[in-house]
Amino acid sequence: METLREAYQMARSNDGAPGIDGVTFEAIEESGAESFLVQIRDELVTNTYRPMAARKKEIPKDGGRKSVSCRFPLFVIAWSRGR
Repeated sequence: METLREAYQMARSNDGAPGIDGVTFEAIEESGAESFLVQIRDELVTNTYRPMAARKKEIPKDGGRKSVSCRFPLFVIAWSRGR
């Protein structure tokens, strides 16, 4: 749980944007951040966690004449792969 809490705090302090599901840190904290983290931990431990699609963003390049498509995963995905 310590690693998951630390990942959450790092994303929170870095003004992390809502995930593809649109859930904000404020919404998570209104419902209880600890219960949110416990649920994620339980899903990761029992191998029942199913990540949502990564957020896709077009980033303009070359003065706006071209763009690069980037995908940004939810922080949980990054944390679970780092285990």
